[in-house]
Amino acid sequence: MTFGLILLIIASGLFSASEIALTSLSRAKVLSMQDDGRFGSAAVTKLKQNPQRVLVSILVSNQAVNIIATFLATLWAFELFDDSSKVSWLIIPFTFVLILFGSILPKTLRWVFLNAFLGWWLTHWLGLSL
Repeated sequence: MTFGLILLIIASGLFSASEIALTSLSRAKVLSMQDDGRFGSAAVTKLKQNPQRVLVSILVSNQAVNIIATFLATLWAFELFDDSSKVSWLIIPFTFVLILFGSILPKTLRWVFLNAFLGWWLTHWLGLSL
């Protein structure tokens, strides 16, 4: 169960970073990536042609991952604690971990690793979503 929660937090982080990367990427940067022949620039160009569709897909997928992660954490808490009043002792810290590692940290790190992130993640995500 712990491994599954870690994977879901990582997936949430990837979706969050995708969201901010796609919305903050300018048309000039996309053209610059194409001119430089960067890996994934064709996929990024295709994504930027219909950003609303991609953004909705990212947001819905991220929300689904967060709901599943919270559900699994709740099940895990009920397994650990016999008393249901103690479940919040696990759920509240898990919520902070999910927000930190599933949203804040990926969006912050996205600024540092923009080109590598776009070339790798969005290219693979494009193959899954379109």
